[in-house]
Amino acid sequence: MTSEKFGGTHYLVRRAPGAVEVQWTWATLSGVIGTLLVTVFWNGILSVFWAGILSGKMPWFVVLILVPHTAAGLALIAAFLSILVNRTILRCDRQTVAVTRRPLPFPRPVALPAETIRRLKRTRDGESNGSERYRLAAETTDGRTVTLVHWLNDREYAFLSGLVRETLGLPASGLSINDRDTSGDGD
Repeated sequence: MTSEKFGGTHYLVRRAPGAVEVQWTWATLSGVIGTLLVTVFWNGILSVFWAGILSGKMPWFVVLILVPHTAAGLALIAAFLSILVNRTILRCDRQTVAVTRRPLPFPRPVALPAETIRRLKRTRDGESNGSERYRLAAETTDGRTVTLVHWLNDREYAFLSGLVRETLGLPASGLSINDRDTSGDGD
């Protein structure tokens, strides 16, 4: 068992012959504080409106406006809890590549049979504090692109994609060993 650190995130790595498991938490101080502030602000404003409606000081048609905003507030609470308590687990062996989140299953788990992975892809996910963020995705033999992990910086992407490529026996280009097409670059 080893531990790697990139940008404040600790990756716990377990290796076995032909398999690797990587775990990491989502919680960073800036992520927790930022999400908490937005969540409290948003839901605080909503509570003022709901209090006005329940006390009879606001017309009931305002409920039509508040329902979708309340759903967004609940989504913010779920996002905050996910950031606070969740852990991502990437398991890779010669049969399967699987990504799960615990204890809250958000976003959904992903599992792909290893033989269906044609190559790994990097796609731009956005920007955070002036740093590009990327998705680690698998291009399957039937042409689908399935996101495995998102919001990675350059070093995190290189680290995780390298572990998956090494375990699956994919060359640096990302093409499958059995794939005759050599035109892809993998990134």
